[in-house]
Amino acid sequence: MAQWYYHALVVDFVVAMVLMTACMALIFALGLSRRHSVKSRIAAAAWLSSCTVPVVLLVIPHFLPVIWHWLGAWSDIASLLVLDVAACLLFWLVFGNRSQLGKWSMYRDLISVGSALLLSVVATRMFIEDFGRWLY
Repeated sequence: MAQWYYHALVVDFVVAMVLMTACMALIFALGLSRRHSVKSRIAAAAWLSSCTVPVVLLVIPHFLPVIWHWLGAWSDIASLLVLDVAACLLFWLVFGNRSQLGKWSMYRDLISVGSALLLSVVATRMFIEDFGRWLY
């Protein structure tokens, strides 16, 4: 039983990394401001995916239902919002600069990061739940 669980976790991790990086790279290519090169957009997508996939696969399903049991059906939405805010902060700490503070490019970047993370997490979870049984 434990071997199957760890095998499924590794497969889910690899699938989630590939899908989330692809979704985020596509949205970053279209949504981030012009000050980011194509190389930095792809790097940001890979970096944010590698930061968020462990949280999506390990923390949210296993630990947050215990902590946020009183939220009921809202626990998934609340955990995604917390993850979105954390991803925006991480992105701004690495790729932001003081000269962009309060400008449209900053808001455009943060909207792109938030929407990319939200859409990639939802798409990845749907894919793993729908097609995951054929991957194992």
